[in-house]
Amino acid sequence: MIPYNPQTIEQCRERFHLAVAGIVEVEDCERGAPTPGSKPEHVFDFNDGLRLIVSRDRYPDGKIMVHFSASANPDSGLYRWLKRSGSGQKKHFGKLATAGFAAISGCGSAKPALVEFAGISLSKGVPHWVVTELTGEHELEELKK
Repeated sequence: MIPYNPQTIEQCRERFHLAVAGIVEVEDCERGAPTPGSKPEHVFDFNDGLRLIVSRDRYPDGKIMVHFSASANPDSGLYRWLKRSGSGQKKHFGKLATAGFAAISGCGSAKPALVEFAGISLSKGVPHWVVTELTGEHELEELKK
C-alpha cells in the first residue's frame, strides 16, 4: 500500500494526465497483476483524508472508461466520521469523492462529466465510479494535456 501523502488540488491536477495515460487491463488485475492502487501515478490523496485511485481501464467487453474509487485515510477525521455515520453521510462521501475527481480532472465546472456509480467492492467496501462521457479518444486526449 502506498503511504498517505496529501497534496493540493493543483498538485493533483498537474499529474492527473499520468493516471489516464495508459490503459489498465481489468482482466489482468483480476488475475493478480498489480492494480492501479499500487502505483503512485494513480493515487491522489487530499488534505481532508480522501484518497482517490484513478485509472483508464479496459473491461472484458472491450470498453475503455476512466474509473475511480474512493477511500478515507484511517488516521483522518473523515474516516472517523464515516465509521460512525449513517447512510446520509455515506451519500455525502460519494459527493465528496465525485467533487474531488472533478477538481483534479478539470472536467467539473464548464462541462460536467457523466459520472456513474459502478458499485462497491465486496472485499474492501470501497465505492467505485466510471466516467462514461470520457470514453472517446478526443475527451481522453483533453485530460492528458
